[in-house]
Amino acid sequence: MPAGKDAPVFADFIEHFPPDPTSMIFWLKNRQPDKWRDKRETGDDEGDAPPPVKIDVQVVDARKHADP
Repeated sequence: MPAGKDAPVFADFIEHFPPDPTSMIFWLKNRQPDKWRDKRETGDDEGDAPPPVKIDVQVVDARKHADP
Protein backbone atom coordinates (compact mmCIF):
# COMPACT_ATOMS: atom_id res chain seq x y z
CA MET A 1 0.00 0.00 0.00
CA PRO A 2 1.19 3.52 -0.69
CA ALA A 3 2.27 5.66 2.23
CA GLY A 4 -0.64 7.43 3.93
CA LYS A 5 -3.37 5.32 2.28
CA ASP A 6 -5.71 2.84 3.94
CA ALA A 7 -6.51 0.80 0.80
CA PRO A 8 -4.41 -0.41 -2.10
CA VAL A 9 -4.34 1.65 -5.29
CA PHE A 10 -5.08 -0.19 -8.52
CA ALA A 11 -3.79 1.07 -11.85
CA ASP A 12 -4.28 -0.26 -15.36
CA PHE A 13 -1.17 -1.78 -16.82
CA ILE A 14 -0.60 -2.85 -20.44
CA GLU A 15 2.45 -5.00 -21.05
CA HIS A 16 4.06 -4.66 -24.47
CA PHE A 17 6.10 -7.41 -26.10
CA PRO A 18 8.68 -6.84 -28.86
CA PRO A 19 7.58 -7.93 -32.35
CA ASP A 20 8.51 -11.41 -33.51
CA PRO A 21 9.60 -11.46 -37.21
CA THR A 22 8.99 -15.22 -37.54
CA SER A 23 5.39 -14.91 -36.40
CA MET A 24 4.88 -11.98 -38.81
CA ILE A 25 6.10 -14.06 -41.75
CA PHE A 26 3.89 -16.96 -40.67
CA TRP A 27 0.86 -14.67 -40.40
CA LEU A 28 1.46 -13.07 -43.82
CA LYS A 29 1.98 -16.42 -45.59
CA ASN A 30 -1.27 -17.81 -44.17
CA ARG A 31 -3.27 -14.63 -44.69
CA GLN A 32 -2.21 -13.85 -48.29
CA PRO A 33 -0.47 -16.94 -49.71
CA ASP A 34 -0.45 -15.60 -53.29
CA LYS A 35 1.50 -12.49 -52.30
CA TRP A 36 3.71 -13.96 -49.56
CA ARG A 37 5.40 -17.22 -50.45
CA ASP A 38 8.96 -18.49 -50.40
CA LYS A 39 9.20 -19.21 -54.11
CA ARG A 40 7.55 -17.18 -56.83
CA GLU A 41 6.38 -19.03 -59.91
CA THR A 42 6.52 -17.06 -63.14
CA GLY A 43 4.66 -19.63 -65.24
CA ASP A 44 7.28 -19.46 -68.01
CA ASP A 45 9.54 -22.33 -67.00
CA GLU A 46 10.99 -22.86 -70.49
CA GLY A 47 12.61 -19.41 -70.65
CA ASP A 48 14.23 -19.69 -67.23
CA ALA A 49 16.31 -22.83 -67.77
CA PRO A 50 19.23 -22.92 -70.20
CA PRO A 51 18.95 -25.31 -73.15
CA PRO A 52 20.41 -28.80 -72.62
CA VAL A 53 24.00 -29.34 -73.73
CA LYS A 54 25.23 -32.51 -75.42
CA ILE A 55 28.62 -33.75 -74.22
CA ASP A 56 30.52 -36.55 -75.96
CA VAL A 57 33.08 -38.42 -73.85
CA GLN A 58 35.56 -40.87 -75.32
CA VAL A 59 37.54 -43.08 -72.95
CA VAL A 60 40.84 -44.36 -74.34
CA ASP A 61 43.19 -46.87 -72.71
CA ALA A 62 46.51 -45.02 -72.48
CA ARG A 63 48.49 -48.28 -72.27
CA LYS A 64 47.51 -49.21 -75.84
CA HIS A 65 48.73 -45.88 -77.22
CA ALA A 66 52.00 -45.65 -75.28
CA ASP A 67 55.30 -45.87 -77.20
CA PRO A 68 57.39 -48.96 -76.26
